[in-house]
Amino acid sequence: MKRFNKIKKKKEPSIGILFSMLIPGMGELYAGNYESGKYFTITDGVLWGVFAGFNFYGKWKEDNYKSFAQSKGGVNLEGKDSDYFATIGIYISVDEYNRIKELNREFYNVYDPKTDFWKWESESQRKEYRQMWLSSEQAYNNVRFAIGALILNRLISAINAVRLISA
Repeated sequence: MKRFNKIKKKKEPSIGILFSMLIPGMGELYAGNYESGKYFTITDGVLWGVFAGFNFYGKWKEDNYKSFAQSKGGVNLEGKDSDYFATIGIYISVDEYNRIKELNREFYNVYDPKTDFWKWESESQRKEYRQMWLSSEQAYNNVRFAIGALILNRLISAINAVRLISA
C-alpha cells in the first residue's frame, strides 16, 4: 500500500470574498473557520427581517395616510405622486397652495383644482395626516439603513474571510 502525501490545496481569497458577498459567513466556512462566520450569517438573517418589517410597516402606513387623505381631504388617489402627498400635508387646501405659488410667481407648480383637489376640514386634521405621512416616510428611511447594514455586514464578512484564508 502506497502512502500518498496529501497536498493541501491553497484556498483563493477571491472565492471567500464571493461567498461572503452572497451569504455573509460562507466565506469563513470556506476558509475552514465558521466560528466567527456564524455571527455574520445570523446578523444577515436578522437584518433581512428588519428590512422586511420596515418595508411592510412603511407600506401599511402609506396605505393609511392615502386612505385618510381620500376620506377626510377629498383626494382622488389616481395618478398622484409622492410629491403631491407630501404637499397636501403642508397646506390646508389646494386653493391655499395655489395662492402661495401664484404670489411667488411659481405658476408651473400650481395644481389643477379639478384633478388635484384637497381640503382639510381643520388644521388638526391636516396635522394628523402630516404625522401619518411622516411615520411612513420614516419607516422607508429605516429600510435604507437596513440595506446599508446588509451591505456592511457582507463587506466585514468578506474582509474577515480573506483574513482567515491568508492566515
